[in-house]
Amino acid sequence: MVTLITGGVRSGKSAYALTFAPTTGNRIFIATSEPFDEAMQLRVKNHKIEREHMGFTTVEEPVQIPKMIKANESKQVFLLIDCLTFWVNNLMHYNIDKAEMDTLFEELVENLRNTPSDVILITNETGWGNIPDNKVARNYNDILGRINQRIATVAEQVVCMVSGIPMKIKG
Repeated sequence: MVTLITGGVRSGKSAYALTFAPTTGNRIFIATSEPFDEAMQLRVKNHKIEREHMGFTTVEEPVQIPKMIKANESKQVFLLIDCLTFWVNNLMHYNIDKAEMDTLFEELVENLRNTPSDVILITNETGWGNIPDNKVARNYNDILGRINQRIATVAEQVVCMVSGIPMKIKG
């Protein structure tokens, strides 16, 4: 089953996603964040320790999310991808052009359709704020909104977190 969990920043998405995890079996946490500053490095370290105590294997992958799903499709694993928001940020940071992004998006959608594994993807809902005053931020919102919509289409479940409360949107 594919589940998309969306919501605002610090709305409880990651904590809620962890409640879906089976208590046994192969559980992989795919972390997309690249900690560029000291505060983020500490946050990533603490999250990694927390997940390890829960029995997750953490794999840090900032760009090749579709390949991670494909690589694990024969293993019948539980995959938690946190998060698409940082993934899109990374694609822009590494100057991945629109054509290559579209290819990655198509691969992601196709791999999600075909995987026998349970996959949870976390993302931020950026469409509730103001329209940004600069082109880069508007482009980012457009790209993230586009991939969020594509994933929501193939997901069996979509949940929106509001102030720590899950609101089922689909499924």
